[in-house]
Amino acid sequence: MSLLSMDIHELPVRLHLVDKEPIGATLFLHSHGPRGQEGMLERLNGPESFLPFRWDDRIHLVARRAILFLESKDPSCENPDLPDQLADPLRLGLRLRDGSSLSGEVHVLLPTHRNRLSDFLNLKESFFALSGKDGVVVVNKNWIESVEPLKDEL
Repeated sequence: MSLLSMDIHELPVRLHLVDKEPIGATLFLHSHGPRGQEGMLERLNGPESFLPFRWDDRIHLVARRAILFLESKDPSCENPDLPDQLADPLRLGLRLRDGSSLSGEVHVLLPTHRNRLSDFLNLKESFFALSGKDGVVVVNKNWIESVEPLKDEL
């Protein structure tokens, strides 16, 4: 076994792929990197086209573009670089191209002159975290059909 393959952290997730039933899986994250332990958003927004997951006691390399969203109960999935006291929470309702709907809260820290919801959605990163009462959902923006700001409690 390679020493590099042992330098990982396993994160349990519920993986939602295009045209598949949700899968209970494990995402492999690097334990050490330039900024410490790799987070889910860092991994999903990284340069790799295929990401390693485990389910059914087998390793699967999943095309990043085929991931609709991932669910996790681990709060570290959210962006650790955003100080909570500075990030404005936005409540959103999402409709994905497969017909599913999600809702939750995003924490957005944008420059004053580029702080609209459309500015956030047009950032280059494909994945973002949506917090809800049951945990965190990390959504692939490439599969979003529409987004609606919500005023009600989630």
